[in-house]
Amino acid sequence: MCPEDAGRPGRPLIRFHRQALRGPVVFALVPASFQGEWIWVKQKTRETWEFPAGHVEAGETPLQTARRELAEETGAIAFNLWPVSFYSARERQPDGSLAPARYGQLFYADILEMGPISSEIEQVERFDGLHDNLTYPDIQPVLFRKVLAWRARHEKRLKGRANGNEKAPSATAEGASESRRSGRRSQTRARYIRIDVTTD
Repeated sequence: MCPEDAGRPGRPLIRFHRQALRGPVVFALVPASFQGEWIWVKQKTRETWEFPAGHVEAGETPLQTARRELAEETGAIAFNLWPVSFYSARERQPDGSLAPARYGQLFYADILEMGPISSEIEQVERFDGLHDNLTYPDIQPVLFRKVLAWRARHEKRLKGRANGNEKAPSATAEGASESRRSGRRSQTRARYIRIDVTTD
């Protein structure tokens, strides 16, 4: 595991893990690119920007949450999705102590096709890197750097699989099953591609 921003007063402590160690995974975050640019979303109740992300709902896996939130918040209807890392975040308390860790899973998505948005998101914007007005400025840059580093390490394999040179399992059937359970018919076509990674 790798600590980030350790020892900086007032900032949360973020660590990356191969698996969630001492608690349930409650968040799924999905930094996503489309046609070479990064996707940022703005909720109707905020003036700041963030990754597609959401809470893991009862009965969901982090993967299912990532797929659902990506489709709802960006309008993505075809995409490749990869797991990057688990992480923990501990907020700094006013007295300088650290709150208990909360766990999430970080993904990366390459969006192939986008449609209309159907969620609390008001606006989707394409940016060539980090947005300059972030909702969580002490956390999002750390996670973004992790995804950039992971993507750089796996660039050749990502391109090979995305181009169909390596066979990847389809997640379409899983998506259709989830949609029937929720009473909605899915239009999402996604491939979930697992790549073995080591944590920095």
